[in-house]
Amino acid sequence: MVVKEDPFNVAISGYREWLPRVKNSRLDIWVDHHDRSMYDPAIADQLYNEAVKILKPGAKAFRIITQKDLSNILTIIQSNSTKASGLYLSALLNATALQEMDGVFKQFIPGYRLMAGKRLITRKGSRIAIIGDYCEGEILNFGSVYDSIFSVRGLQVNFGKVFIHSSTEGGIQINFGERNYMIGNKGIQIDFGDIYYNEVKIDGKHYKNNNFKNKKYSLRNIESKLREIEKIKSLKDDQDEAIQAIISYDWHKFEQEVLATDR
Repeated sequence: MVVKEDPFNVAISGYREWLPRVKNSRLDIWVDHHDRSMYDPAIADQLYNEAVKILKPGAKAFRIITQKDLSNILTIIQSNSTKASGLYLSALLNATALQEMDGVFKQFIPGYRLMAGKRLITRKGSRIAIIGDYCEGEILNFGSVYDSIFSVRGLQVNFGKVFIHSSTEGGIQINFGERNYMIGNKGIQIDFGDIYYNEVKIDGKHYKNNNFKNKKYSLRNIESKLREIEKIKSLKDDQDEAIQAIISYDWHKFEQEVLATDR
């Protein structure tokens, strides 16, 4: 008789094995005088890769992991977390057959290298220094984040507070809450937020609210598409409804049509 490994025990024992490596890594995250979170990405990458290696032998166990297992694992790690714990959680989600990790996060860098097809939901009460570095998956944030940086592609939606929205290669970033800066050369970045309204960057081209009003720039079909998704902003005080609206929307089609009409 083959005894199946318990994914909960595999994940927690892996975390305990990983923690001393964090303490020896000298990883530090701080906020500079511009309120931007800073850290050494080489060390973060090393710790993430070490978490991947530790979790790899548990691949079979993670095929049967349940969403309840993942919630219980998150609770245990939250009670014994370090600044870098988000890196381990990201490696864990990527290692499982599950699509989603949902909770209140206090760790730094959850969603790090989040794979395409995976989703991270950070609920109200989350306080995160950096989220989604090198992300290719989906991040729905309702908490407070210093930086949301270096998303490779995928979808990142902010309903809470983000200091910086930055995309370097592609994908979609949308702000329905508060943000201070929106930086990036490619992809689609859209602001329907409480500070800057109707600011859009599409594949390197920058449009502000007045461009929509006086049609100084012709956006063709894009305006109607923006009005369509702007309706989701009204759901931002109801996390579950907002999440469902984001999940059920065809973002791939939206991305393809917007990029096609803006050329």
